[in-house]
Amino acid sequence: MCGDTPSGRYLNIQEFIKFYTPADPELAEGNENYTLDFLKRFYREAYARMRRHMGPDKYVVFHDAFELDIWDDFLLREGMEGVCLDTHAYLMTPDRMLFRERNAEVYRRYLRSLGEKLTAAGKRVPLIVGEWNAQNAADGLAAMTGAQKDALYGGVAESFQDAFSGTMGWFYWGWKILAEGTDADCDDACRCVTKGWLKIRNT
Repeated sequence: MCGDTPSGRYLNIQEFIKFYTPADPELAEGNENYTLDFLKRFYREAYARMRRHMGPDKYVVFHDAFELDIWDDFLLREGMEGVCLDTHAYLMTPDRMLFRERNAEVYRRYLRSLGEKLTAAGKRVPLIVGEWNAQNAADGLAAMTGAQKDALYGGVAESFQDAFSGTMGWFYWGWKILAEGTDADCDDACRCVTKGWLKIRNT
């Protein structure tokens, strides 16, 4: 992995490691390869091998392993420059594990708090949101009218974008999804724009 061969200079980090990096805590559970110590060793080696082939204006992007606040000391101690953290933001996990009620107001409050956390982190280290979508499990979702769903998903997307205002930018979950259904609609940026749920801001 992280080879210094000419072809290795152009491989992304997941091609280097040859298996899925721990972007999902459920995949990481019980797998000792995915401990934070392992991840830090990998990032240390990957950074050293990648940086030598990159100009100072290029970023090495590392996923935060859903531990946004633990990387400041590591990056400083390792002398890593030009590193950008990639964090992912969804409502699916708090829908399952955190919220007792699931509605637009609960989501607004949660995403406002998330935005404060992201803005604080973005002041310490360059930060992007590498994945997000408007998917949620609001109470009564199946019985909502089309207009009610439009208001819900549009409001969620707006609140997410508000939350990301203190970061370098974001990437939606997918540009085009082949599956059908409401969850797939939420994953598909094209459909979200067409439905009016996602109004992409220029700044």
